[in-house]
Amino acid sequence: MKKFFTAVLAGAMMLIGTSAFAQASLGAGYVYGKTNIDVNILSLLTKEVDASLNGFYLGGSYNIPVGTSGLGIAPGLYFSYLTKDNANLAVAEGDLTETYFTAPIDLNLGVPVGDGLRFIVFGGPTLSYGLTSKVAVPVSGDSKHTYDIYDGELSNWTKYKNFDVMVGGGVGLDFENMVRFTVGYDYGLLNRGGSTVNVHRQQLHAGVAFLF
Repeated sequence: MKKFFTAVLAGAMMLIGTSAFAQASLGAGYVYGKTNIDVNILSLLTKEVDASLNGFYLGGSYNIPVGTSGLGIAPGLYFSYLTKDNANLAVAEGDLTETYFTAPIDLNLGVPVGDGLRFIVFGGPTLSYGLTSKVAVPVSGDSKHTYDIYDGELSNWTKYKNFDVMVGGGVGLDFENMVRFTVGYDYGLLNRGGSTVNVHRQQLHAGVAFLF
């Protein structure tokens, strides 16, 4: 999976170098992430867990025009940091922190809507790789022990995989071809859990980017 992730990013970078009219953007914003964990224990007991986190993202993309109709393809790379206090993870409750790299490859369409304004709609796949997922569980007094969920330190029931393929879209508004405001949503298609655990992640993001 890591090799596939790297290959797609390399391909996106090659596309960037093929267009003299490509436009870069750098931005940041708010991200809300929700991981749905359905745990089936011995086929007798099912626990549904919603791990909802809030945080921020930052990164950039490069829009490559396709013809002159306003269409474009925009590969990007973003880092996200999300956290939640007292998250319920079925087998324990603690302070959860996660970080991700995401690489969207969006098809977008821009339409002028006024003097200096352009409306944008975008959508496509996003490759997601979880860097860290750790939960700090109280043990005694003010002491806490930190478990790595990816390594299964907390429990095999809540262990999940790093890689995901998400699909989604959103809308945006460009101002004077300098600043872009966007809102988008993505849903993870892959089950990141195992045979007795279904793990799917979704995210909502809103932010601002500067265009170059």
